[in-house]
Formats: sequence, C-alpha cells, structure tokens
Amino acid sequence: MSAVTIPKLDPEFVRSFCRRRQIAELRVFGSILRDDFRPDSDVDFIATLEPGVRWTLADHLDAEDELRQRLGRAVDLALVGQLKWVIRDRVLDSSEVVYAE
Repeated sequence: MSAVTIPKLDPEFVRSFCRRRQIAELRVFGSILRDDFRPDSDVDFIATLEPGVRWTLADHLDAEDELRQRLGRAVDLALVGQLKWVIRDRVLDSSEVVYAE
C-alpha cells in the first residue's frame, strides 16, 4: 500500500511527528480518500503506537492538536486499540498508510 499525500503534511513532518509521539504506524481514512472530501472536511487518522507505549489523555490531545495546527483543519485521531471490533477491520481495510516504521 502506498503512502497517501496530504496537502500541508510533508513527509519530514510526518516522520518527525511519529517518532516524537512513538507512533509505529499512522493511517488516514474517511472522506480524505474519497471524492466527497471538501475544504471543510476533517481529516481522520488512526495511529498504532510502538510496543509498550501508552498515551495519557494529554498525550492524545496534544498529538491531535499538533496535527490540527499543521493542517489548518479539524482532525480526529484514533488509536487502533480504541476502535470497536465491529468497525476495526472495515476502517483499517479502507485506510491508507501515511507513515510506517
């Protein structure tokens, strides 16, 4: 699967962001990958943390805020482990990798 290009989200920023946040894999899903993505659409991310890493609520909110500021639009950041099993496979199957170690 090839990495998707997101305007205002250059590869060096993504690499640095993921390393600092101890993210092993970062994906996007939702409207950003479809024809219905609009200027006011949010960007949906899914992160897989490195083994043994746990985020606090503050870590999660800080990471989300950093992405929001960088993109200049609303962002939702979910952790793979937080996705309900009912939707996890569907979401992961429809996502695109932005960063992977």
